[in-house]
This record gives sequence, structure tokens and C-alpha cells, in this order.
Amino acid sequence: MSGDVVAFYPSIPLEEALDIVMLLFRAHYVNMLNERQIELFCRCLPIANLNNVVEFQGRFWLQTQGLAMGQAPSPDIANLWGTYFEEHLFSSERSLKDLGWAFIGRYIDDVLGIVYADSAENALKVASILRYDDPGKEHVRLLWEALEYNVPFLDMLVYIDPVTSQIRHQPYQKKLNHKERIPWVSHHPKDVKRGTYIGEMS
Repeated sequence: MSGDVVAFYPSIPLEEALDIVMLLFRAHYVNMLNERQIELFCRCLPIANLNNVVEFQGRFWLQTQGLAMGQAPSPDIANLWGTYFEEHLFSSERSLKDLGWAFIGRYIDDVLGIVYADSAENALKVASILRYDDPGKEHVRLLWEALEYNVPFLDMLVYIDPVTSQIRHQPYQKKLNHKERIPWVSHHPKDVKRGTYIGEMS
């Protein structure tokens, strides 16, 4: 299964996401930081992420919806948002296998899953239980594609070897891929550009 979250950053309800980040932060650092340090983080988080202003063609615009693209904390907030819903679905009481899954992994808005099913239709039914939103809300949509023997995921093709029946992978390249990750003229912060360049080198 290959899943793609539709417009993940703009779809995440920002204030709800910040509440989830604060909840996870408090739970993780409860015995490592004192209350003043935790409060400082919880006060800074909204300041850094709410009321973002961008200049475009000589005019200033206020972002009113979702996470800001290219802003340093946005990938972490998006990942924590996804993790929060995954942990609630795949809790200790309901294992992956109980819900029909052999494996699930996610890289920000791209999801890779292996499910137990006898048809693509049934595989999509199994996959449909994974949501990145509260029941009854339709902010974040996840689109699934079910394939029997292989599926592209990011820059690799994951496939079942027909001889050994083992799961394998190989590099995958989309047609017309010009191999440019982030052009230097983009408005990403320099630390993001440097990190991307160093990551490609290594």
C-alpha cells in the first residue's frame, strides 16, 4: 500500500496541532525538565507558529491556515501530528496484525503499508482505518493505492521478489525527475538548504 496525505501542511489545523505537540512534549519531558522550562517551550511554540506573515510581490500576507512551508518546526509538528493518530490507532490493545497490517511506516506525508488482504478492494478497506484526523472531521485526507507485487515509495521501489518471496527494494526514479531537491533560490532557511545538500552528499 502506498498512501499520500493530501496537502498535509495546509490541511493540519494549526492550533489543534500545537496542543498535541505540547501534550507530547509534556509527556516526554515530565521527568527531565522543570515546570518553568516546560512552560517556556509551551509559550514559545505558538509565538513561532501562529500569525506568520509573508511578503509576496510587495504586499504582506497573514497565513490563516495550516503549517508554514519552509519554516523550521513545520516538519516536526507534522510528524508529531501523524504520530499522535498512529499511536492511538495502533495501541497496545490493538496490534498491527489484529487490524490487518503487517507493516506501516511514514515519512511526513508519504505512507508505506503492507496489509493482509485477498484483493485490492479489501486492502483499501484495511487501510481506510488509518486516519490523521479526529472522527467526524475531514481536515486531513489520506489517499491509498493498493498494488499486489510492488509499490513506489519516495525514491525506492518496494517489491516482492517472485523467486524468494522476500520483500526487497531498489532505487526508483519518476519520469522527468531532474534530481534537484531544493533549488538554492528557494526561500527555505539556509540551515535547511545546507542539511539537504550534506544529506545528498553522504
